[in-house]
This record gives sequence, C-alpha cells and structure tokens, in this order.
Amino acid sequence: MKIEIFEVQNDEKEVLKQLLELYQYDFSIFNDADVDDIGLYSYKHLDSYFDDPKRKAFFIKYNNKYCGFVMINDYLRVLKNEGSKAVAEFFVLKKYRRLGIGKYVSEKMFGMFPGKWEIFQQKNNEGAVDFWQNVIKEYTKNNYEIKDVIDNGVDGQVFIFNNSK
Repeated sequence: MKIEIFEVQNDEKEVLKQLLELYQYDFSIFNDADVDDIGLYSYKHLDSYFDDPKRKAFFIKYNNKYCGFVMINDYLRVLKNEGSKAVAEFFVLKKYRRLGIGKYVSEKMFGMFPGKWEIFQQKNNEGAVDFWQNVIKEYTKNNYEIKDVIDNGVDGQVFIFNNSK
C-alpha cells in the first residue's frame, strides 16, 4: 500500500476542482446543497487555495491514483491562536474508504503542522463524527476537547487538540 500526500500546484487546479465536485455531491445529503444552473456545485473557495497563503490543499494518492484531498486553513471557528490550523475539507473517494487511508493522511497532516488544531463537522454527518473522534482520540491519546458549535446555522461540533512538541 503506497499512500502519497502532496500539495496541489496551480497546474493541478482542475483536478482538485473535479474532486471537489464529487466531494460536494457526497456531502449534499448532509447540507442539502443543489447544483447551479450548469449542473455544478462550484466550490466557492477554490481560487483562495491558490491565492491565500493561509490556505493549503493537498492531494492524496493511493498506489499512484488520485483518491482524495485534504484542505487546511487558518480560518477558525473556536480557537483564536495565530498559527492554529483547521481541516476545512477532507475527502477520500468511496472506493478507497475503510482502507486506513484517511487515518494515515490525517496523522501525517497533523505532523506536518504541529500546533493547535480544530476540526469541525456537522452533527448529522455521523460517519465524519465517528471517523474524527476515533482518529483524534487515538492520535492524541485521548487528550482533546469537543465543543458544540452552530456555524452559519449549521449544528456541529469541533474537535480541538494541540500536537505541539
């Protein structure tokens, strides 16, 4: 099993855009999103991940095939600390789920950016809630907080931890 994580480059923007469409389709069951007039979800922050130094997008490859992405940023819901990170979006294609890829990538990503982290998910997305709780509980050895948050009318929770060395 070969898993790679690498930062998305400008010339790979279209690949990320296409994967974001699949992600948003999967997620639409939780946020009731609809496609626009040309049949796209059109991720509104896509360009920001190429222009804003506080945002970073990474591809995930499994055995040399694109299988997902992770997007992080410094735009926080709970933490106010400069340098803290948030997982903005996290996606693994269905074919590649339950292979340990998400856990592996999460832990690698946390290690790449030591410090305070927050991870928000909608409460009605039980799969994401369970995934993040299991990953963070193991990664932090049960040293994390959960805060209930309503963000833009969305009932969610934020996992918070610090992996500073």
